[in-house]
Amino acid sequence: MSHLIVNCQTSRVPSKKGFARGLYLFGTCSLMMFLTLSGVVLAQEGKNPQGSESSLAGERVINGIVEEIRGEQAKVDIGEGQPRYLPMNLREEKGLPALKKGDQVEITVNDQNLLVDVHLA
Repeated sequence: MSHLIVNCQTSRVPSKKGFARGLYLFGTCSLMMFLTLSGVVLAQEGKNPQGSESSLAGERVINGIVEEIRGEQAKVDIGEGQPRYLPMNLREEKGLPALKKGDQVEITVNDQNLLVDVHLA
């Protein structure tokens, strides 16, 4: 009686552990690159082209000229396509004089582009 010995080898299909490890490494590297590049972009966006300084992180100052006063709002030309409308009650609440046509103003906005403060320039 002779015995036949057959040596069967399984194919080298990547295991689930190896695939998960590769996916983890790829995800980690991608995340690190994204955070690095987004940090550079945010640093560039934080620079105000007019060169004015912000008092708090995320705030920026926009310079403009009051074009007209309508009711309870002042229309301010900020040098962009759309004017900015400022509520007049903000200055009244602080006891400051009302804005008038031709006034140069400094508008402080937060990181969500919402009005924080308005001062005469």
